[in-house]
Amino acid sequence: MDPSGKVALVTGGAGGLGRAFAKALLTAGAKVVISDVDPAVGQKVVEEFESEFGKNKIIFVKADVTKSSELEEVFKAAKSTFNRLDIVINNAGIMRDCVWEKQVDINVKGVVYGLLLAYKYMGKQNGGAGGVVVNLSSLAGLETTPFLPIYCATKHGVTALTRAYGDSVHADVTGVSVVAVCPGPADTPLMNDAQQYLLHDYLAPVLAEAIKVVGTYNKPEFIAEGLMRAIREGESGSLWLVHDGDISQVTMSVQKK
Repeated sequence: MDPSGKVALVTGGAGGLGRAFAKALLTAGAKVVISDVDPAVGQKVVEEFESEFGKNKIIFVKADVTKSSELEEVFKAAKSTFNRLDIVINNAGIMRDCVWEKQVDINVKGVVYGLLLAYKYMGKQNGGAGGVVVNLSSLAGLETTPFLPIYCATKHGVTALTRAYGDSVHADVTGVSVVAVCPGPADTPLMNDAQQYLLHDYLAPVLAEAIKVVGTYNKPEFIAEGLMRAIREGESGSLWLVHDGDISQVTMSVQKK
């Protein structure tokens, strides 16, 4: 899908990757609705982008993605403000195994809510025009990450959800394509603060060493490039690895006996 002239909704859009995604979408000619839990930060982002891209192109709506009724207000605002909705970016997430129940709620339940609401407001079976949903998974959703086992499980869940809902059995009826972006370690607070929120203390030195070796060298702007490519080129159900200078579609298959 060409984002120009379209309307996009980005959860967790007030900082980190979400902010970079919003900017990339605005640069491509889309109008953007961002949601987050902090209205002060969200409104500041809106003001900054309005000064760069002009008025009436971006709005902020406060929402906790673990509460479906709050998140639905963001979808309603997109339709009432811009009269359409074409792209949904399920970006909100945390990397804090020490509060794993909250992490599961945000990383998995929040994505499910966002996806189901996208079907409700964009699906052809509900009178919509179709669209694209991008779920934020991770390299940890493609490979095992022993340092953050529960975070790893949530991102594997997002990957599986994307592949399942991306199947033609859903896409052909709804007109909604579902793809996932799987970034490698990124230079964002999410990754940089991970060592403070481990479930097991004995993992701290191991994770510190791993970060030192791997680095957090993927800049948000580069990951946003991967997002835009997935929106423009991604077939429903596809997974896009964005890591170490490479943006590529991942092939996953099940070997049958």
